[in-house]
Amino acid sequence: VLPLAVGGALDPSSATLLNFTLGERYYQPYRPANVQLEGTAFGTYVSPDRDPKEVTWANRYRQGEDAVILAWDDATVTPEPGQTTEIDVLRASDRTVLQSYTGLTGTSYTIPYTAWQGESEFIIQVWSERDGYRSLQAHEIVMEMPSPPGWGASYGSSWGA
Repeated sequence: VLPLAVGGALDPSSATLLNFTLGERYYQPYRPANVQLEGTAFGTYVSPDRDPKEVTWANRYRQGEDAVILAWDDATVTPEPGQTTEIDVLRASDRTVLQSYTGLTGTSYTIPYTAWQGESEFIIQVWSERDGYRSLQAHEIVMEMPSPPGWGASYGSSWGA
């Protein structure tokens, strides 16, 4: 590896030769694969109601996938020891985390209706976590819901002549 700067690359004759063997894989767990929100994997899930929603995923094992990387939709595998899944519910307008569910094991979780907090558009993020390290990336699915019950924003618009 030769440093590169504005003036160009270091001359190979000036570089110090170092020999080493790569031994450890990256320490963050792989993100979950085949993540789905009520059957929707990518894009936007438009919910017909404000009921609880099921999120499913397939676990991945970074130390076991050293020869062939599994496809997105391959079956789940046993995760590495201590690896769990985390789900964050974010307000879509400003990406504020409204609710987090951590320490999830298995391959599914039902997000309770209390997570919606009266909002109508969310981002659902699904991460892996192990020993305080989150996966480098999360999988995100946007969810749109009907407006919350109540008087509504147009209360009074139909009153009058």
